[in-house]
Amino acid sequence: LGVGSLSSSCCVIQGWFNHQSFVLMAAPPPSRRPTVEVKSIDENCVTFVLAQTDASIANALRKSIISEVPTIAIDLVEIEDNSSMLADEFIAHRLGLIPLVSSRALDPESPVAFRDREGRIRSFQWHHEAEKEAECEIKFELDVRNIDDHPMEVTTQHLKLSLEHGEESQEDCEVKPVEYDPDYPVVIAKLKKNQTLKLTAIAKKGLAKMHAKWSPASGVVFTYEP
Repeated sequence: LGVGSLSSSCCVIQGWFNHQSFVLMAAPPPSRRPTVEVKSIDENCVTFVLAQTDASIANALRKSIISEVPTIAIDLVEIEDNSSMLADEFIAHRLGLIPLVSSRALDPESPVAFRDREGRIRSFQWHHEAEKEAECEIKFELDVRNIDDHPMEVTTQHLKLSLEHGEESQEDCEVKPVEYDPDYPVVIAKLKKNQTLKLTAIAKKGLAKMHAKWSPASGVVFTYEP
């Protein structure tokens, strides 16, 4: 048996057998309709089954979740006083990797768009599209000095939202560091006695394909099911 040609578009196989030519025609394959079944979901993790598709689609979905979901992360840091053991650049890098509650970064036309306390939809614009700072930036402040003999941990609980930014109130912005456990906040630095850390930080909207600090997930994996 020899195969002369294969056409996937019309599913025709042409060839010859015992010097006699033949043509086999088959119906086109049915269109795939991927399905998603959520197995479990909570504040920090979601597990779902993706069926009726192949690994390429699953991997494309995985990459989209990692790099195409907009979030909010600290992008600019101005350090006024730092007498800790860590360099300014090291602290700025740590601040950028702190996960922030990013519901305001969602599309205002989506079913889960962010709403303020009065029920109004409030979106967070891209920095190059906004006309005012308050539409695309969130300002944080940190001012800590250790006056004790024991080392002091500077954590996300010391990172406070500024009352105003761009002459507008930030009281109802709902952007804050994520707390997986209030008893174990994210450690930014440690201070010995009489050491100080004072800074301001600006958070902006972005995508993980721009920088990893905007990644919405710590890990996205998929496995095959038999």
